[in-house]
Amino acid sequence: MDSYLLSRAEQIGQLLLAEKIPALAAHQDYIRHGALLGLVPDYREMGTNAASIIIQHQQGTDFDAIGSMQIKNPRVIINQQTLERLDLKITEVNAGNVQAVQ
Repeated sequence: MDSYLLSRAEQIGQLLLAEKIPALAAHQDYIRHGALLGLVPDYREMGTNAASIIIQHQQGTDFDAIGSMQIKNPRVIINQQTLERLDLKITEVNAGNVQAVQ
């Protein structure tokens, strides 16, 4: 995630809303400021996974042998206000990791 763009999340969100663009985001700040929804990782889980990789490497395992980190429990976050402003409806939600924000 680009820190400059993240610092502009509120401005980007306002522009998306003004133009009525339904946007998908990968960080909760964008969703909080107007993006319609996002698939957001659990940052605590990511930190734990990163620490595990470092420990394995410090114990002698080559990074190539460790492999890449997989996000196992992402959350779907839906901005309810944006949903209403865009006059959209979600009729059914089947996921346990769905969260609504205002």
